[in-house]
Amino acid sequence: MIRTSSIAVLCGSHPYENLMVTTAGALAICDESEVARRALELIIHYIIGITNGFGEDECWNEGAGYGNGKMKWLMDATWYLQTALPALNLGKNEAYSAYCDFFARLTPIGAQHTSFGNRGINERDWCTSRITNFRRVAILRHDAVAMQNWLDTRRRLSDLGVENTIPYSPWVDYVLPYYGKEPKPRVERRTAKLFPLEGWVTVSSAPPSDYDAQKNAVSMTFHCRPRGGYSHSFRSENAFDIHAYGETIAVGGGTTSNQSYFADSTMSHNTILVNGKGQLGSKGGGTPICGRIIAYREGKDFVYWAGDATPAYGAESGLARFIRHVVFVKNQYFVIFDDLRTNPDSPATFQWLYHITPFVPLEFDRDTFAIRYTVGKTRVILRHMANTDQLTFRDLRGAKGMVNPITGEDLTRMDKLLRAENGEIKVPPPLDAHHIWISTTKPEKRMQFLSVIVPYRDGESEPKISPAGKLAVKVRFRRAENMISFSNARRADIVVDAEGIARLQIPLAPVAQTKP
Repeated sequence: MIRTSSIAVLCGSHPYENLMVTTAGALAICDESEVARRALELIIHYIIGITNGFGEDECWNEGAGYGNGKMKWLMDATWYLQTALPALNLGKNEAYSAYCDFFARLTPIGAQHTSFGNRGINERDWCTSRITNFRRVAILRHDAVAMQNWLDTRRRLSDLGVENTIPYSPWVDYVLPYYGKEPKPRVERRTAKLFPLEGWVTVSSAPPSDYDAQKNAVSMTFHCRPRGGYSHSFRSENAFDIHAYGETIAVGGGTTSNQSYFADSTMSHNTILVNGKGQLGSKGGGTPICGRIIAYREGKDFVYWAGDATPAYGAESGLARFIRHVVFVKNQYFVIFDDLRTNPDSPATFQWLYHITPFVPLEFDRDTFAIRYTVGKTRVILRHMANTDQLTFRDLRGAKGMVNPITGEDLTRMDKLLRAENGEIKVPPPLDAHHIWISTTKPEKRMQFLSVIVPYRDGESEPKISPAGKLAVKVRFRRAENMISFSNARRADIVVDAEGIARLQIPLAPVAQTKP
């Protein structure tokens, strides 16, 4: 409908952006133009199709970079239409505030890196998109929380040395005061949230839109999405990023560059491989559904959730269960329990992956199977507690981590080529990062990983992590001791009946198709 040779084109690679700004024009002249009426019909059907929870190109699925970027086009179209036809009262649409809420939680202010889509390494990118989007929503909806996020995002950009925070298409912002007032900013009080249809969980010890509070906060972003990863997002269900005390301490995705095979591969994310192989995604011969959040609960001193990513690996993997349970304890640390099973005739090895950017000194203690490292002034201890006698540890640095040690697949040779100013073709350099592989030594029909990740401030006493029987751990930290168990047979401060939750779920495992 819109060709790259058209004067209407502002972006050649995506019809979404061009259709957004065309919508307002088509509405303005649809009474006089048959072409506009036909265009409007096509536009509305297209936008409905790509922006629903199971659409082909939905923006929320593409991470902070492309998600916030595409929202700019939505806000352009919204204000063109609102100023032309104020009687539409677009500010009554709660979806605008919902979009701001999601993107604010996806990357709490101060997060330096996100693994959930292309351009996720570029904090300035998604922050400048917020400068465009959040004030426009704040005035449209009189949304005080969006206003708070806009103000504190500007503060963050200033700390990054970006003083020129002019929004995209600034002419829109010049007219906003004539159509609405800036609300008094207010900090979001709710610090944890489930997005059940989309398949995301975000938790934090502080409001995600409060920059000062986030400097002393611990947070995690986690996803297990029905549609999985494609386009500008990655095949990384049951993966997570962790930010703590002003630093990003665990993040995957490598450079998150466009057309980076490593970024797209499950191998670059904080999740699980089966026999060294990753997830398929929902397109390109993959599975029609990749996963979902199957449990969520907020308690007095914890937030708990579980994601079932079994079908993301496809029927040929032989995987019958991959449920990842996570407990965020006392707004301080995370306990993760991975429950894996295969079909009876398909035992497999499993690889538990963890990525740290940038490369920092790291210590591994084989006796306790604990990893210690420091990013900035944030210290981290990661300890595995279950079946450690069956596990091996491997820390691959930089480009070495882009070569799969199980399958031999070399993703350094597949990344997008860049053309330098002198015409020279080169591959973008890999990040100098830790790519940690914790692997089982022999094929198993069932495997369970139990890990604890505790970030703490430089100068604090190190947390004490110890086993407390099968599938239970005890953590002593900041003068408090808590026991967390993933078996209902064990009495503890927090008990997750992992097996009971698995039995209650409708099976998501893919059924192998038989050829006629």
